[in-house]
Amino acid sequence: MKTLHIITELDVGGAETFLTRLLTASEIVSDEVEVIALSGPGERSAVLQDAGIPVHHLAIPSGMARPSHILTLRRLIERSKPDLLQTWLYHADLLGSLAAIGFRAMPVLWNLRTANLSDLPVKRSTRAIIWANARLSKWLPDRIVCCSENALIDHVAHGFCAHKMTVINNGFDVPDRVPDMETRSRAKAGLSIPAGVPVVGSIGRWAPAKNYRGLVEALATMATEVPNFRALFIGKDLDNENVEFKRWLENAGIAEKCELLGLRNDIASLLPAFDVLASASVAEGFPNVVGEAMSVGVPCVVTDVGNSRELVGEAGTVVDADDMQGLGRGIAQFLRLPYEDRGRIGYLAWSRIRDNFALDSCVRKYRKLYEEVVEGV
Repeated sequence: MKTLHIITELDVGGAETFLTRLLTASEIVSDEVEVIALSGPGERSAVLQDAGIPVHHLAIPSGMARPSHILTLRRLIERSKPDLLQTWLYHADLLGSLAAIGFRAMPVLWNLRTANLSDLPVKRSTRAIIWANARLSKWLPDRIVCCSENALIDHVAHGFCAHKMTVINNGFDVPDRVPDMETRSRAKAGLSIPAGVPVVGSIGRWAPAKNYRGLVEALATMATEVPNFRALFIGKDLDNENVEFKRWLENAGIAEKCELLGLRNDIASLLPAFDVLASASVAEGFPNVVGEAMSVGVPCVVTDVGNSRELVGEAGTVVDADDMQGLGRGIAQFLRLPYEDRGRIGYLAWSRIRDNFALDSCVRKYRKLYEEVVEGV
């Protein structure tokens, strides 16, 4: 079975990271795969290509898709001759499906990655595409994969076709054991942080949905209870060139305790330095960074958006999406715990991902769905 995947872009993001993880997993999702990105090359392009996966880039300017681009997509589909087309993210769902019209023997699947659509801060053009996709969902895709139950419920509420939907949660590579104290101390030392200084980590791109202003408020609240800490911000545009964000940190009085590390490709080696991962997002589907942190035994304090509550369970703290003081108090509560207690909760986090959200299980679910759709089950 050959699958062709069309995605809006291949920069660092939740959908892009998960697609890369899915296609490069040791348990294969299909015998042969190919990828088309509507944008130019991104951080994940090289990872896929290094794994031997053909990747095509259309370099369509943001918001500037034309009929000629649909024709180009159609030619690539004809050349690829896939058994199944899987599209990822709203723009790719729409353009990919339009390009696939007439390929009757080839099923088309959409992939929806977001919940809390009403609160999602997006461009008016993207909001229009979401509206159009909802109306077209009755005809264009054969099935719709949602990354979480909340994503399914929210999209149905916004008009997407309910009977075509199924949920497959994200999956994560889980190490055989939780990193020990020595590993965590080495990770901190690599960042010039003393072993005894608690570290709050944040990973994500600079975007309104990630609510960094709210996270700064939470850290300022936390600092009144735990004044000796370091906060690490990792992600695209979270660097020293971000004047606006640096001003927020300075106004909150915590700038000297915060490091903006920008986009990194060594996140796996940085995660053990975290004592807590914090997320103040106002909209998520299935937050990859939370699962990645938990998979190495890092407790998470997050807002109740998307699938965060189901993911964290009893191995962290979940607060209302508008409760930044509660988020700050939750972070402080973890950082004040003795190391042994933090380790116990970290073990719960690691075992929860291992038992419920392992990547090999996720890959098998995708493959089973693909086989059923191709075979017309």
